[in-house]
Amino acid sequence: MKKTFFRKIALTALSLLLASNSAISVFCAPVADTFTDVNLNAWYGKSVEYVVENEIMKGTSSTKFAPAMEFSRAMTVQVLARLSGDDFADYKTAEFPDVAEGEWYTAAIAWAVDKGVAKGTGRGFDPNGSVTREQLALMIAQFADKYGVSNKYAAGPDTLDVFNDSKNVSSWAVDGMAWAVYNGIISGKGDSVLDPKGTATRVEAAKIFYFVDFMIKNGVVPPDTTDFDAIEMEYVDNPTILCWGDSMTQGYPDYLRKDYKLKVRNLSSGGEKAEFVSMKQGGTPLYVAPFTIPATTEKVAITLLDDTFREIHWEEGFLYLGNNGLTPVLIHGIKGNVHLGDDGIYYFNRIETTPQKEVEVTRPTRVVTNGMRIQNANDIHLIFSGPSNGYEWYEYDKLIEAQSDMIEYMGTDHYIIISLTSWYYLPNVDKFNEGLKEYYGEKFLDFRSYLLTDEAFKAAGIEPTEQDLEDIAIGEIPSSFRSDLEHGNHYFNKLLADQLYLKMIELGYIEG
Repeated sequence: MKKTFFRKIALTALSLLLASNSAISVFCAPVADTFTDVNLNAWYGKSVEYVVENEIMKGTSSTKFAPAMEFSRAMTVQVLARLSGDDFADYKTAEFPDVAEGEWYTAAIAWAVDKGVAKGTGRGFDPNGSVTREQLALMIAQFADKYGVSNKYAAGPDTLDVFNDSKNVSSWAVDGMAWAVYNGIISGKGDSVLDPKGTATRVEAAKIFYFVDFMIKNGVVPPDTTDFDAIEMEYVDNPTILCWGDSMTQGYPDYLRKDYKLKVRNLSSGGEKAEFVSMKQGGTPLYVAPFTIPATTEKVAITLLDDTFREIHWEEGFLYLGNNGLTPVLIHGIKGNVHLGDDGIYYFNRIETTPQKEVEVTRPTRVVTNGMRIQNANDIHLIFSGPSNGYEWYEYDKLIEAQSDMIEYMGTDHYIIISLTSWYYLPNVDKFNEGLKEYYGEKFLDFRSYLLTDEAFKAAGIEPTEQDLEDIAIGEIPSSFRSDLEHGNHYFNKLLADQLYLKMIELGYIEG
């Protein structure tokens, strides 16, 4: 989940208020966008940015990355040594005639030999020699074996025979190359060519080590975000009011539409936790693990992953009461439907009925939801999330985190956060709402407090009953406004629509 430094500071302060390797490189390390020879929009841009920001690779100077320079054997073990996190204090010399004591690569080479990550060439180590793709693959595979690195969703070819030049792989490198290909670290160069004897440029190495480091940290290779990256929100003359939430959101949008003639879209589903609402909206990434998309419209079982690449299970409530706001989705450029089956398994089926080709999804891929695709840059967002999470009163920061991700993705300040209402499910709900109000300020609608006033009964055109007065006395929403212990009835939803309408006028989102 994407977090910003300032949001963390704000949440920490708010919580307090309410709760009363040794260096082995000679290179310098500038920010990636300072390199004059790097195009961050090119295929290698994200990789260079990642390896520089994570201090995995560095520039050849303060302004040059040297993208086309061939990557050397010394550079390879130097990067792997960095990734290991080992202490190099005891590595002073390497037993090779071409590796002198005190060189920038000496410690890394000594480390690599000691750990079984690399060997010499028979005549030395050849530190300045260009590393071949098969040498690179073998070193990485041996590093992974030594340090327990694996891809839990590996889905590359399980045999090198799919490549036309697989017989060119040296016998000593077959296992390493096979591991690297299967785990998605090294791929072909097109036309089913592996080119094992070819060398790697610095940008090719950057991509490979971006994948390796990501796998070390997350247990998977970097996800495919092509569909997500292609989303472009537009400004429109008649923006839509988008309603996000769980079952508490399934009533009031109709009143906004009918009573005020507003353009409204309800994207809620019952039982959805705040983080799942954020996934549908786009604030929190939703991924699908590698699978094969059939050529037909037949459904196929899939594994959905959260933003930490943890598998989502049906017991958590995602899509349990519907897939509104989620489907149709885009996965690997294929439009289809995602739903939860009666057997507790998530399924995908493509929509196109004309004959298509089978598509292999070989790494975790970001799902582009319908809710993400229909948003405009100047839409108005009404967020009523959190009731399904079962929060404790002091966990308002968790809800703020999920909601803030939504706000960051929408790219507009035209939003309203609706208070939680139920005292039954959250006895200290007022303290919880106080945290939301403190954080969101004027964009927070304290609907709960309004429901406890005489003004709400007058607006609904009813008199409070004896039970209502008892409810108010203990801080519960009056029974006349509820359909059960948590959900609102038609009075509740009508009142909420009215309050939201007035709030949107107050904030200048709409004209009265």
